[in-house]
Amino acid sequence: MEQHLPSLWTKSTALSRPR
Repeated sequence: MEQHLPSLWTKSTALSRPR
């Protein structure tokens, strides 16, 4: 999806998965 923006992806995942 957003391979060019791994930072955003990680942030989105972190928000969705706080753990």
